[in-house]
Amino acid sequence: MTRGHRAESGERPVMEFSRKSFIAGCAACGAQAALLGKATRGSEMAGAYRGTYGSLSKHHVPQWYDDAKFGIFIHFGAYAVPAFATPGGGAEWYWYALTHPDDDDGATLRHHRAVWGEHFEYDEFIPRFKAQRFDPNAWVEFFETAGAKYFVLTSKHHDGFANFHTRLTNRNAYVMGPRRDILGDLFAAARARTHLKCGAYYSVGEFFNPSIPRPPYNAYTHVPVPYTGYIPRTNYVDFMHAQMHELIDNYDPDILWGDGAFLAPDNTDAYWHNEAIIAYYYNHARQRQNPKEVVVDNRFMIFSPDGKTWGDFGTPEQQTLKNLEAAKWETCQTFAGSWGFNAQEPVSSYKTTADIVRLLVDAVSKNGNLLFNVGPMHDGTISQPMQERLRGVGAWLRINGEAIYGSRYWKQAEDGNIRFTTKPGKFYMTALKWPGRDLRTTAPIPLSGDTKVRLLGSDGPAIAWKRDGDALILTMPQAGPNATTSKDAYTFVFDVA
Repeated sequence: MTRGHRAESGERPVMEFSRKSFIAGCAACGAQAALLGKATRGSEMAGAYRGTYGSLSKHHVPQWYDDAKFGIFIHFGAYAVPAFATPGGGAEWYWYALTHPDDDDGATLRHHRAVWGEHFEYDEFIPRFKAQRFDPNAWVEFFETAGAKYFVLTSKHHDGFANFHTRLTNRNAYVMGPRRDILGDLFAAARARTHLKCGAYYSVGEFFNPSIPRPPYNAYTHVPVPYTGYIPRTNYVDFMHAQMHELIDNYDPDILWGDGAFLAPDNTDAYWHNEAIIAYYYNHARQRQNPKEVVVDNRFMIFSPDGKTWGDFGTPEQQTLKNLEAAKWETCQTFAGSWGFNAQEPVSSYKTTADIVRLLVDAVSKNGNLLFNVGPMHDGTISQPMQERLRGVGAWLRINGEAIYGSRYWKQAEDGNIRFTTKPGKFYMTALKWPGRDLRTTAPIPLSGDTKVRLLGSDGPAIAWKRDGDALILTMPQAGPNATTSKDAYTFVFDVA
């Protein structure tokens, strides 16, 4: 829960949370909510959804989402102009770190003074956020080549700046900054040329907003400053719900990815109960001319009767679950520590293609998806190192994707460096590193005497195998890892009855 009060006589408003505590909470929340997800899939209930937990809990995870496995997260906004955070920090939290120096020992406060000056307000980054090289078709091509089946763009982050054409505030990319509908243009490009599912991240809270009430202030003098583009409102919750209606009605997202409920207004019970807007979203998808299935994460602060957060899927952040979960979940992760582009992060700190591949294989074996983040630069370009590493994931998926896309978890997720997935008539065993001369597992893999085992990416003969007591032993090709065009992880396919 956050707290705020109007700044007077140089007194600084207080928000009683930190980014570190928030991240820890996200991890716990994601793991908890996974237990509340639905292991079932398919069509929804016959009647319309109502704004109650009991009604929403009957919603099923769409098959397309369970099949997709891999998506791209995009954090893009005015925070890409300063592009600054300390190691492990988030550049998208620049405004918060600037006004709450205890969060990073004053590093952002000192940086801002040296580079921009004490009287340069955060909102002055907005006109510098031009996105002049933003090419939605190029982004879509990149997502496709990376092997993603869906993407989620920040429609509004905690700084309150919307990347879509909202009529409820002028604080949006259509009116200022890029002066274009970033979300709408990207959705249109994807829908014109691909089967990519389109998702909208939406922060239901904001760092500052006069109607919370939590007006912004100068980080050095603590004097209140304007909230650029703000149209006065008496009730933030009504504004937030109306803006979500705009997203649903005008953009028809396949995924609604909520966040930021820790930035709630004080003493606003309705803020913590977004059942009605989620019911509207589900019903909107059913009642459109061509009905479709949609999906919602667990950060809209909807609670089960026993007090656990609810959503179609859980969202552990910057980690995967240790164990297999029958309820659907999705890990969201970054190249390094930041979600928004951080110029302070050296490329050497980025996750490699191999790292991302192994994260994906591990998550899928435990009934998870991987939503992997890119932070575009302020001009709208995605850095070459990020593109190269994710295109490498796509290359791996073009060889090994049958073990990932459309697969389902087995009764056992792993055995050492091996991960398991299944499909009707197929069993997949993916080694996170080359096994050496032999691959040995004691997992009860369902083999018969005539089962053939193939190494994906290889045109060589079937893999020889034998039983040794409870162990299954696969003899690796003499060429070793050169026997396959695959790198980073190696998939063995068993044809089973």
